[in-house]
Amino acid sequence: MLTNEITKVISLLKHISYVQNVSEKIDFSRNEFVGEFEPVLLDQLCMAGLLRKSEKEKNGSIRYLYELSRPLQQISICDIIQVTGGNIKLCFDDEIEIYDRYGMAGHRLGVANFMTCHFLSEINLAEIVLPDEWLGGEDK
Repeated sequence: MLTNEITKVISLLKHISYVQNVSEKIDFSRNEFVGEFEPVLLDQLCMAGLLRKSEKEKNGSIRYLYELSRPLQQISICDIIQVTGGNIKLCFDDEIEIYDRYGMAGHRLGVANFMTCHFLSEINLAEIVLPDEWLGGEDK
């Protein structure tokens, strides 16, 4: 149900939380864990209020340090979905995978998946009104 990007962001935030719990700030300029994370995504997490970024100068170069701006328990999946662009994958075939894959949150994610699929299946295309230019009706 959760996209790879959402899963990566969750892992990143958990990693930062763990590092904070051992009284350190994480320095991504030398940490291989974040090699897959674009600076743009880290900036988006900062703009969304999930991370705080500070600068540290060392040996003439600037290093960026990141820390959670609030406890991990106060960050929701909804927060992450908004930051990453609002994408989730609906699971149509194997809902049991959701329960197994996501641990304690699996039940709630499974219910959200089921309800989302149910509500979307009740919206037929005839009910959706699109602007004429999308339908090719009006030439400009």
